Amino acid sequence: MPNLLPMHQPLSVFTKTFQKLVFTICKIALMMILIFSCKKEANNSDGTNHEPALDIAISTGAIHTVILKADGTLWGSGMNLQGQLGDNTNVNKNIFIKIQDSVKYVNAGTHQTMTIKKDGSLWANGYNGEGQLGDGTLIYRFTPVKIMQDVRFVSTGYNHTMIVKTDNSLWGTGFNLNGQLGDPTYPKRLTPVKIMDNVQSVSAGYLCTMILKTDNTLWATGWNGNGQFGNGTNLGSPIPVKIMDNVKTLSLSYNHAMVIKLDNSLWVAGWNPWGELGTGTTGSFVMTYTKITDSVKVIHAGNGHSLILKEDNSLWVAGDNSLGQLGDGTGIAKIVFTKLRDNVKSLCTGGGNCQSFIVMNDNTIWGTGHNEFGQLGDGTNIRYRFLFAKINIP
Repeated sequence: MPNLLPMHQPLSVFTKTFQKLVFTICKIALMMILIFSCKKEANNSDGTNHEPALDIAISTGAIHTVILKADGTLWGSGMNLQGQLGDNTNVNKNIFIKIQDSVKYVNAGTHQTMTIKKDGSLWANGYNGEGQLGDGTLIYRFTPVKIMQDVRFVSTGYNHTMIVKTDNSLWGTGFNLNGQLGDPTYPKRLTPVKIMDNVQSVSAGYLCTMILKTDNTLWATGWNGNGQFGNGTNLGSPIPVKIMDNVKTLSLSYNHAMVIKLDNSLWVAGWNPWGELGTGTTGSFVMTYTKITDSVKVIHAGNGHSLILKEDNSLWVAGDNSLGQLGDGTGIAKIVFTKLRDNVKSLCTGGGNCQSFIVMNDNTIWGTGHNEFGQLGDGTNIRYRFLFAKINIP
């Protein structure tokens, strides 16, 4: 009878083979889970790509600034005569003071502030002479008042406010003599009126509004005297008109507009007296959107100046610098976008006049420019800062 191999040897070979098979299957399963998780994190429920949530958000008004911290607390500094800080006083502040809790978004207009709370309610305070707060009155509000519910996004400009609800409908309130609300029936609205559906985002400027729809088309309404519509004319419109396709992000200021297209290229239009469009010239009107550069992920159109954040987290600046708003220490305007620094995480938003803020990768906040009313929040009223200074928030 032939010798047989001991039973434990074939079992050992089988066991090792089985273990390798199980290990391989587990590796493949783990890779699939990781891939699915990454895709889920990179997209929201409607499939639209978004940047990761920021730890700090900053919005600048004409001469006040509000900062939203990661814990949902809202802080403000600067001019407060019309109640734009919302602390129940009319006293200016030169350091950031706490204003509200449970806030998830904020946008500062010329002399007013709009906040969205975590429950989706919209609140407003500050100047209300044209009904831009939307509370049904023309009364200045020194503490925030509730305006409406189910709000996802808000942008407030010179004397009007545009609101996007959670159903993507667009609403407007305030001054409308130039058609900036997109409502052709009344010169002024004291409460929000519905304008259109399928809106992703909106930017309220001086006397006009730019609208980004959910199909990534760009629309404009209101005054177009500086060619900021970018449609080849300086003729305005009392209702929204389509401008271009394939737009990802927009920012509108007093005289000029900036957009990022889906390919992350930067395009600009409007008046260019200080080189804020970055075209290499000054004093011209750019009536049609013109491409400037690529690889841009965040933009801020200020009053006569522009900031852009590129995909490598470098900060580039252009335009007026007479008050130090570019933060390069020179006070000299830039007519092309000039690199200023690296490791920048985010930029300020809002209708900022002549101050600029950035958040660095380490979450420190830096401000530069006009500070006469304490809007930089650095504890001083030094009229101008020509270099970015670190700002401390309690």
